Amino acid sequence: MIKLRWLVAIAASLLMTSCKPKTVIPTCVPLNNQTSPIDQKSDSVTTLIQIDGTPSMQGFTKNFTNSRYAQTLDLLDRASTTTWKTSIVQYFRFGIAKQQIDRQAYLQAKLPEFYQGENPVFRVSQIESAITPAAKDRISIIVTDLYQKNSDTNLVLKKLKEDYLQKGYAVGILAIRSEFDGIIYDVGIKNTQFSYSTQGKKIEQFRPFYVLVLGNYGNISNYFDEIKKTSANLIKYEQFTIFYPQIVRQASTFQADNLPDLPQGIRRLKTINDGKVLVKVDEQPIEIININKNTDDNYSISYQAPYNPLPYTLPIETAAVAISSVAQSFNPTTKSFQPLNSSKALQLNNWRTDNNNIRFYTQINSNNLDPGVYLFTVDVFPQDLKTWGWWEKWNSNESSFDGAKTNNLLPFFQGLKSITTELMTVNKSSIGRFCYAIKKN
Repeated sequence: MIKLRWLVAIAASLLMTSCKPKTVIPTCVPLNNQTSPIDQKSDSVTTLIQIDGTPSMQGFTKNFTNSRYAQTLDLLDRASTTTWKTSIVQYFRFGIAKQQIDRQAYLQAKLPEFYQGENPVFRVSQIESAITPAAKDRISIIVTDLYQKNSDTNLVLKKLKEDYLQKGYAVGILAIRSEFDGIIYDVGIKNTQFSYSTQGKKIEQFRPFYVLVLGNYGNISNYFDEIKKTSANLIKYEQFTIFYPQIVRQASTFQADNLPDLPQGIRRLKTINDGKVLVKVDEQPIEIININKNTDDNYSISYQAPYNPLPYTLPIETAAVAISSVAQSFNPTTKSFQPLNSSKALQLNNWRTDNNNIRFYTQINSNNLDPGVYLFTVDVFPQDLKTWGWWEKWNSNESSFDGAKTNNLLPFFQGLKSITTELMTVNKSSIGRFCYAIKKN
């Protein structure tokens, strides 16, 4: 009798165990999840300030006592010591090579004599000579008029890609217009030169120069913030851009307090339990949906989620995003989720961003789902970035005699944009991960 009771108890236990649904806790951790904030700055840095010392820069200093160019040199020097807790600042002049100078010589860069080109090294500017290989706690600043021929542009882009962007660093650019009275050199295929003066002209006709800031994204972003904070009047009309293969602080996900109302025929659950599988999310950002029995309707649901683009980076082209979707269905026999071949059951489309939100529609085609339990993970990848309108407005070709524009500026910026977009694809830089658990009765 005792043995019989024991066998009955074991059988009952096995029966209860076999009837107990399998518990599954899916995860929805965004790709490229950061362990520390991307925009965090270093405590201590070494800052290299490098001035294009060639004659093409002389016009920014001639006949001016306090030009916007001179003010910028003071601003860069000051921000290099106030942005970080401690900073070692080194100064250089460059042409076809660079030469270290002391701070007193750097201050002389506000005077025409600095750019006379008496030394053959400083007669021609080769910007690539100032591109120092990246280091974790080092910021490299290059001040130049960015004059480049096509071959120069390609060489500079190659070095910026290989020494910085490809290694996870960023390229920041501050574009400024300043007073000018001097010679603009090497125009067109005949290397013509012409005089240009901004005397009596509006600021839109001032001559542009550029500050390239190379290094860690967080350091560049904080450096730009410091410049804006300490000299709002100087940079009021100027342009800031950071090229970086990641454009968001973290990928967007669903927020429990910001989910839309669902249409009739489906409802939101906290867990799924069909007697065979128990799906619990445990605070994961997963949308759990129940589709009523005998419902074969298609549903289009408007969603929005927080979108946190990194400051100064280019905005995404929402018409060009790629979707990577992983679909799984629960197999009661194997008691596991297995790949689902159908890609038509759930689709995301109509992407757009506004006011720090990313918006899209989720299309649920329930007629493509048999009764059961499903998991969907959808990753969103940018395929293209927008451009700023001022790139083309400030650009000139080699036959232009407009001193208010920069030769080959547009190809240079478009090249940086293309490199950034390419690396985002290679690095699989996601801007959003959206997860769904769906039960169809």
